[in-house]
Amino acid sequence: MFILVRVTVYLFLIALSATSLFSAMAGDGPRTSNAYSDCGPEWQMVPGPANEYAPTLFAVDGVSGSDVWAIGYRWSGGGSVQPAITHWDGNQWSLVPVGIANWYNYLYGVAAISRSDVWAVGWSDCEENCDRRLLIEHWNGSQWGIVSGPGAPIRSGALNAVDGIESNDVWAVGEYVPLGGPAGTLVVHWDGNEWSVVPSTNLDSGSAAVLTAVDAVSATDVWAVGYYPGSEYHSIVGHWDGNSWSLSSAPNVGTLLGVKAISTNDVWAVGSAFLHWDGTTWSVVPDPASTAPVAIDGTSADDVWAVGSNLVEHWDGSAWSVMSGPDGHHRSLAAVYAAAAGDVWSVGSGDNYLEWGLEHYYPVTCPPPCPSERFTDVCTTDYFYQHVLDLNDLGVLSGYNSAPPCDGTAHIPCFKPYNLTTRGQVSKIISLAAGFNEPVSGQDFEDVPPDHTFYLYVGRMAARGIVVGYACGGAGEPCSPENRPYFRVGATVNRAQLSKMTALSFGLQDPVSGQTFQDVVPANHFYPFIENLASHQIINGYPCGGAGEPCIPPQNRPYFRYGNPITRGQVAKIVNIARLETMPSPTPSHTPTVTSTPAATQTTIPTAEPQSPTPESTLTVGKRK
Repeated sequence: MFILVRVTVYLFLIALSATSLFSAMAGDGPRTSNAYSDCGPEWQMVPGPANEYAPTLFAVDGVSGSDVWAIGYRWSGGGSVQPAITHWDGNQWSLVPVGIANWYNYLYGVAAISRSDVWAVGWSDCEENCDRRLLIEHWNGSQWGIVSGPGAPIRSGALNAVDGIESNDVWAVGEYVPLGGPAGTLVVHWDGNEWSVVPSTNLDSGSAAVLTAVDAVSATDVWAVGYYPGSEYHSIVGHWDGNSWSLSSAPNVGTLLGVKAISTNDVWAVGSAFLHWDGTTWSVVPDPASTAPVAIDGTSADDVWAVGSNLVEHWDGSAWSVMSGPDGHHRSLAAVYAAAAGDVWSVGSGDNYLEWGLEHYYPVTCPPPCPSERFTDVCTTDYFYQHVLDLNDLGVLSGYNSAPPCDGTAHIPCFKPYNLTTRGQVSKIISLAAGFNEPVSGQDFEDVPPDHTFYLYVGRMAARGIVVGYACGGAGEPCSPENRPYFRVGATVNRAQLSKMTALSFGLQDPVSGQTFQDVVPANHFYPFIENLASHQIINGYPCGGAGEPCIPPQNRPYFRYGNPITRGQVAKIVNIARLETMPSPTPSHTPTVTSTPAATQTTIPTAEPQSPTPESTLTVGKRK
């Protein structure tokens, strides 16, 4: 039962984060993808083995960018569950035969020590009336085979993760029911000859404790994380010093599902929150997404990746930001492997049983600039071209004239139309475009004091009830004596949120009926705002028939993809059309300028509109299409 609880909680957390981000960028222009620069890497879907139904993948690791393993499980035609192991050789993924222990076989962790030394772990079960057994598989360079795990005192158990330093120093962690004892954490070690249980009872801070991830820096520096249930879930952070496992003092953030040790003084743990170890203490690091990442990996102190369901986040050394995915959205992701900077794999499950959840982050071709234009990355063929120029003429938004953020001298000045936009930025753009200009006094939000860049604009929007905040008391948002809410000014705005802010700001609040988009039903909080913009032809959607977006006869409605984050180019188009539709065109009050302004500040905090948790990746850039 305790193993079923562990699996249920793990899948629940993945499913919970699946509500955070939906599909491609928007229907207001070509679908775009985001990356660090116009000429940098971006996330792409990669097909799995041909003519094979997709498994559920739970872990990925490799020796190099051309030698990567992804593992999980798949249902067979007879109703049994088979372990699934697939390999990337630098050109394609292929399924590799693997040993089958029982009727049900699940793999949850993989560690590649070398090209001829790879471990995969999980658990197996017979069809009925038997205990779950540890499942340990090993790749010797030519084939996979089952390796016996430790025997007594384990009665029933499961392994969730594995990592190794050398061929004779491999760790695996999970949970088990020992003979004559309660369920608790399980740590096993491979010494080159056999697996044995290493005492970890001091990590069992509560009953039914489980370890979910392990990562090693050296033979005397290994970290493991997990949780134990109670009235609420409690974090477990364990450390091996070469002699014994001990419980590390870390903030209790609930469940922990992933750990990555970049170095002795640089360790990350993820789950209900981001935790970071600096060699002395653990601390909570702000998360720009309102979802829970489940896995983490990285190549250096300024290149760390975390993933979850429909979620990829990146740490650049100073802040976490959310990355847009292939065709605009990520799949249900369970694991990540960073082979090198600009070469990252993430795996999970696809949008349907035919689509493999394989995503690859790698370099793409740089689009040519248009140097004769006002902004070298806003060209006459771009769908947002005239809208960007209109709002720039009015002083509503501006661009940049330095590199970075522009991409070298050929891209100066630049606008960065594919950067995602934040709550503070959109408040400024909309309030200026709508002509809000009254004075503001007082302080509505704890994180927007009077000297903040966006104070005036946020205050004007809040006074009209267009934007709201989050109650204080959450992680990283302590309550002041005034108990002010937090605005989360750097949160990325999505398509539904922008629709609401735009409709309210420009007075588009007509009674609505019917249903324009398949994924925006009348019960949706954002339904009246989206329908108002659609009726004025300010926004549109995508034709049905794509992956995960079936056509529903007889209407065959398009999809709005309302949870999708919005880019600067898309914001310019939507806001400018709303302005032209509802207001007289004002005369520009100044000469157009191209300056680096706070219209694109690099703040990273989560969003705060109801029913729409949205990831954030301010100044994450994509290529023009």
